[in-house]
Amino acid sequence: SSDAGPKGSPGVVSAKTTYVTTTPTPTPTPTPTPAGNRTCGAPEYNTDFYGNDISNFPTSGSVNDMFKQCCDGCKAKPSCGAYTLFGQVCYLKTAAGNRTWVHGATSAVVSATSVTPTPTPSRVIVRECFGVKYNTDYPGNDMVNFKATGDFNTMRGQCCDACKKLLDCNAYVLFEDFCYLKSASTNPVAKNGATATIVTTTTIPA
Repeated sequence: SSDAGPKGSPGVVSAKTTYVTTTPTPTPTPTPTPAGNRTCGAPEYNTDFYGNDISNFPTSGSVNDMFKQCCDGCKAKPSCGAYTLFGQVCYLKTAAGNRTWVHGATSAVVSATSVTPTPTPSRVIVRECFGVKYNTDYPGNDMVNFKATGDFNTMRGQCCDACKKLLDCNAYVLFEDFCYLKSASTNPVAKNGATATIVTTTTIPA
């Protein structure tokens, strides 16, 4: 569970964010290709790709910064086909290998992509943070957490933006300067100083 942030005066952090997604295309078999023609797949939370290690290096910044550092590091190595991020250290892998449940680990496959015309957008996804609840925690369902900075509303904005960028994230809790991203907002409980917010997803046909 998260031990959700500092109390502060209510503020508004609920700007809508619109994402355009395209019709999925079959993923080709990963092969060594230039970094510009490779993509990093969706994060697989609490998952380790056991074995097949090439190298590792430390990462820093927000959770999305660390994902990008791992992704860029793997794409730069032609032999890298996946990575696992754990304890702020990125482990580059030749392949996804055996998926193993490890709390706090996040893994992704890095695959080759063929150069094809961009498909016409099939839908528009609108993500919005709303329904702030003060002195409330959503225990469990944790995805990742990171330290927020700035004043109370700035930290709420950082939590909101991070959650909206992960389509599996449906809520967050801010507590003691840390933002806890959640896959669900079930079983709210009272927690002094915690601030909980739901993140909604609306799909609009293009």
